[in-house]
Amino acid sequence: MHNEHALLSFADSKFVYGYYLDVAILVPTSHNDRLPSLLGRDILSQWRFVLEPTKGIVTFTRRKWTMRDAV
Repeated sequence: MHNEHALLSFADSKFVYGYYLDVAILVPTSHNDRLPSLLGRDILSQWRFVLEPTKGIVTFTRRKWTMRDAV
C-alpha cells in the first residue's frame, strides 16, 4: 500500500466543490482486483445522494456550504 495526493471535485451549474485528499492505494492482487473503488464516508456524508433509476436520474446535493468544513 502507498499514499497518493489527490484532488476530488464535483461540479454543478454554479459551483465546483473540491477536496484535497491523501488516498491509500492498495497493490492489486488476485483478492482485490475486482473490488469497486468507493469514496470514503467522510466525503459522502457531506452530500445527499438520490438515485431514481426508473427516471435515469442521479442527484447529489451538498449538505455543507463552506469549504472550511470539507475534508
